[in-house]
Amino acid sequence: MASGTATVTSSSGLNVRKGPSTSYAKLGALSKGAKVNYSSDSNGWLQIKYNNTTGYICKQYTSVTQGTTSGGGTTSSSSGSVRVTASSGLNVRKGPSTSYGKIGLLSYNAVVSYSGEQNGWLKISYAGQTGYISKQYTTPASGSTGGSTGNTVIKTATVTCDVLNVRNGAGTGYSKIGTVSRGASLSVYKEQGDWLQVKYGSGKGWVCKSYTSLGSGGSSGGGGGSVAGLRANTTLRDKVLQVEKEMPGSGWCATGVARAIERTYSGVDIWGNGNTIHQSLECYPKYFKKVNASLSDALKVPGIILTWQSTATAAGQKYGHTAITIGNGSSSCCDYYESNTLGVSGRTGLRVYTTLR
Repeated sequence: MASGTATVTSSSGLNVRKGPSTSYAKLGALSKGAKVNYSSDSNGWLQIKYNNTTGYICKQYTSVTQGTTSGGGTTSSSSGSVRVTASSGLNVRKGPSTSYGKIGLLSYNAVVSYSGEQNGWLKISYAGQTGYISKQYTTPASGSTGGSTGNTVIKTATVTCDVLNVRNGAGTGYSKIGTVSRGASLSVYKEQGDWLQVKYGSGKGWVCKSYTSLGSGGSSGGGGGSVAGLRANTTLRDKVLQVEKEMPGSGWCATGVARAIERTYSGVDIWGNGNTIHQSLECYPKYFKKVNASLSDALKVPGIILTWQSTATAAGQKYGHTAITIGNGSSSCCDYYESNTLGVSGRTGLRVYTTLR
C-alpha cells in the first residue's frame, strides 16, 4: 500500500472523516497548507492519524508526496492525446497539483499529447518544458466513443433548450456536427452517462441528456417549476438569508452557500470555493441537477444555486463566486445580500443548479 505525505490544497480546508467516503461522519478538519502523513491510498481517499484515531481525507484536495512503495512511484507509463473541455481553458502547472505554480494556459478544445499520468494529472511538454494538466478537464482526443448499439431505438428525447448541439462523440470535447431546436423529438439509440446517442440526419450523433426530456422508458430528471425547468426551494432561500445575517460580508461566499445547503439537507456535505463548489454538488445527484438556464431566468425562482468560475475581482479570478437566488428576479445571497446580481459585470463560467427535493 502507498504511504507518504499529503498537503491540503483546498482554500476552505478539508474534512477528516471516519471512513473513506462523504457518507461517513466528520471527525474534524484540516486547514489549507496542513501537512499530514498517510498510511494508505485507496479509491481516492488517504488514511491518516487524526487526534490519535484513524481518519480519512479526500485525496483530490491534497498535494501528495509519496514515500517508498512496492510500485516504485505513482506516475504511470500511459500516453496519448487529450482535448481540453474547460470552457475557460486549462492551466498548465509545474507539478501534478494545484499547489504548483502556473506556467501557461491551454485554450478550450486544444489537443495535447501526454507522456504519463500521476494522481489525476497528465504530464505534457509545454513551451520546451515539462508541465502538468488536470485530467478532470480533458477528454480523449481520439478512440472509441462507447461503441455502437445498432439501430434499435430505446426511447425518444424531446429537446428542452432553445438550441442543443449535436456532437460526434459523448463529450463537449468532440466536434459539433449540427444543432437541434427546442421541441425537436429525437430517436435515442444509447445512453452513456449524461449523453445520448441519437439519430441525426442520415447518421448518428450525441446530445447532452440534461437538456432533454426522455420518454418511452425514462426521464431526464429535473425538478419541474415554472421557469426553464427550475424548481423553487423557499426553504433553501430562507436558510441562506439566515446565514447572511450571521456572517454579513465576511468575504466567504462559498461558506455561506455551503452552510445554507447543509442546513436544508441532512447528511449533505458541501465543500470548495466559489469556483469548485459545483464538484461537491455533483456528488449528490438525487438532490441537485445542473440545468441549462439563463441568469435572468434563474433569478426569478427562489433557491437556485449559482456558481461562477471567475469574477472581475482579484480574489474572484482565483476563487470564483457562488450564491443562492432570492426569487425576485434580481437578487441573490451568500454571506452577503446582492440586490442586483444581473447588474454585476465581469463574471464568467456561470453554472446553474436546481434542487430536486
